[in-house]
Amino acid sequence: MKVLHKGALDPNALGPVKQLLGDLIERLEAESDAETSQRDWCANEKNTAAARKEEREKGIRSLKASVEEGTTKVATLKSEIQESEREINRVQSEDSIAKMLREGDHKAFVAAKDDHEEVMTAVEAALSVLQKQYSLMQGSRKQKAQEPGSPFAEYESGTGSAGSAIEMLQDLLVKYKNALQGLESDEKAAQEAYESLVMENAMLITDTTNNMQSKTAERRQRLNDLGDNKEELKTDLVELHQVSNYLRDLRPSCDDIRSTYEERSKRRGAEISALKEALDVLEDPTALFE
Repeated sequence: MKVLHKGALDPNALGPVKQLLGDLIERLEAESDAETSQRDWCANEKNTAAARKEEREKGIRSLKASVEEGTTKVATLKSEIQESEREINRVQSEDSIAKMLREGDHKAFVAAKDDHEEVMTAVEAALSVLQKQYSLMQGSRKQKAQEPGSPFAEYESGTGSAGSAIEMLQDLLVKYKNALQGLESDEKAAQEAYESLVMENAMLITDTTNNMQSKTAERRQRLNDLGDNKEELKTDLVELHQVSNYLRDLRPSCDDIRSTYEERSKRRGAEISALKEALDVLEDPTALFE
């Protein structure tokens, strides 16, 4: 082996070599730093994008459920509002029919009442006349019957026919009075029933109208919320598409770096170490002779 003596090397002659090694080391370290930065950036971007993608997917699932629920609720409220409208129309129609029937029944009652009162007035007038005549006949027949040898004594019992007529008319008058009372009682009951029906229907219409207005307001609010949810869902779907595309675009560059980074980093680290060791030797050539 040939031994090199001290002073055999010219330090100035190593300058270009040391410069070359230094530049090479700097370049390799810069490349390593750049690749590390790129790897970290890729990891951060992919993690951030993946988190955004997961967040959008979760939000989309929630919004789809809200849209489905809102659509069903809006349809249900519409059906309930329509049912309330039909119920109000039915009750109003019932009121109209009840009013028409009540007016007809009342008109018939008034006519029947007038007829009964007219008959009763006639019967009472006939009774008044018969009772006066019967009283006069009784007085006259009694006086004649008391006269000696009066021929009317044997006809004293004839006054019985007048009495029977009076009794018949009195009985008829009682029957008409009872019939009139029955008509008036039926009319009162029918009027009270009609007024009760009208009152109950008015309360039903009021309650149904309030309920319908409440559901209309709720449906209007749910339609607004449904519109907002659909718009937000549309936005999230667009963002999900964008972030999915972004993740796909990252794969060519970032996945290659991730798959070979460790190997390249290890190889470049060894290369840099060897070059630094060589540079250290060149910085102090005397170390070779110690």
